[in-house]
Amino acid sequence: MKEKLIDVSLLELLTQEVTKENPEEEKLKKYMKQAGLKYSNDPITRINTVLQGIEALNFEENIDEK
Repeated sequence: MKEKLIDVSLLELLTQEVTKENPEEEKLKKYMKQAGLKYSNDPITRINTVLQGIEALNFEENIDEK
């Protein structure tokens, strides 16, 4: 359970950083690595990857509730 809370807070940090007009690339690399997400230089690809990570977490939570 605690592991998921870490994942959620990390995804929140990632979401905040990736949606900035000028995100800090080193922070993005660090957060994405910690979340197990593949880093990309392309901002659209990064946003998509983070959204997929959020979707995967939501999917896992829905399975756990059943």
